[in-house]
Amino acid sequence: MATDNKIPELVGVSDKRKMMQLLKEAGFDAEMDAGGVPTAVCRSISEMDTMIPAVRKIAKNNRYEGSFGIRGPRKTDIGKLPEEQSGEQAAG
Repeated sequence: MATDNKIPELVGVSDKRKMMQLLKEAGFDAEMDAGGVPTAVCRSISEMDTMIPAVRKIAKNNRYEGSFGIRGPRKTDIGKLPEEQSGEQAAG
């Protein structure tokens, strides 16, 4: 019985940078985490449910087969939020 030994292709650094750029062009806050994985940053936890399928669709449409991440906001991200949203937090 023969088995197919498929070796996955390596994802290059340029592919990861391209994915990060695609996320930014789509309007997401994106960063490259410490492991070199393009990561989309949610502005709020409630956005995460809608963000996951959108990021997967971007990856699939652009034939990106590498890892990507999605994370919620950190306390240190508060200063990086757009002015309109940080103004809402100060008023609320």
